[in-house]
Amino acid sequence: MPVLNIENISKCIAMYNLNARERNAITTFKSKFVDRWGIFDGASVLEIGCGQGDTTAILAEAVGNNGQVIATDIADANYGSPITIGEAAKFLSESRLGSRIKFLFNFNINNTHNIFTNNVFDFVVFAHCSYYFESREILLNSFINSKKYSKKLCFSEWDIVADNIMQIPHLLAIIIQGQFESFKQQSFANIRSPFSKQEIENLLDKAGWIITEEFKIDSSPMKEYVNWEVDICLDQLLTDSKQTGIPKKFYDNISWQIDALRRYTETYSVEPLPSFSFLANKE
Repeated sequence: MPVLNIENISKCIAMYNLNARERNAITTFKSKFVDRWGIFDGASVLEIGCGQGDTTAILAEAVGNNGQVIATDIADANYGSPITIGEAAKFLSESRLGSRIKFLFNFNINNTHNIFTNNVFDFVVFAHCSYYFESREILLNSFINSKKYSKKLCFSEWDIVADNIMQIPHLLAIIIQGQFESFKQQSFANIRSPFSKQEIENLLDKAGWIITEEFKIDSSPMKEYVNWEVDICLDQLLTDSKQTGIPKKFYDNISWQIDALRRYTETYSVEPLPSFSFLANKE
């Protein structure tokens, strides 16, 4: 795998309101997964849930001039704030890495109708995107259908087992948002269906993927992202819940969890949960 130049990659990514140090820290964090996954020069990669392209750029750097990344997202190009995923894709496409990337929005791997040739990709990547899926069934089907097109699967996500007390606010933010999502018919939230590591392992097994490697990565560079998720819980959720018809009893019960979250943030410096990753091959 080529040596990744973190600073040069970061310049290709449209990260809103982050300074160079913060941008490089996030890119360094995500590059650790790509490095362990063994993405090689000339590889073809299908990325599911590319979002604003943080991992896409690193994948594009790894595959080199002879490789290609098909970066897909189920959302419309106008999704996202303060930068939409379409705007972020345009920024990345106009960078030195742009020729190696093709973006597909409104893309659902469960409804592709053989858009790709079987086994055309060396890797399919699910990088910190599983919480965006509407249900376990949809994620399972995505794992199943991705087997048609790729030889290897790379997966990463937050590990809900905290290593220290300063990671509890991040865990609470995930739990609280996940509970609110149970009452929504349609959602544009970042956290819709939280999963445990064991659940992901079970879903991969059920889909016919054999896990060949598992590892854990320190997520501390993602502090800015986690602060944003915590702020959503503290500043927005209770107001939004009144507008979406969430039952009063549930609203009352969830209020104490948000109070606990607020107390934690007032007492401790918030840290991200650790992240885990699986590498898997077809059965």
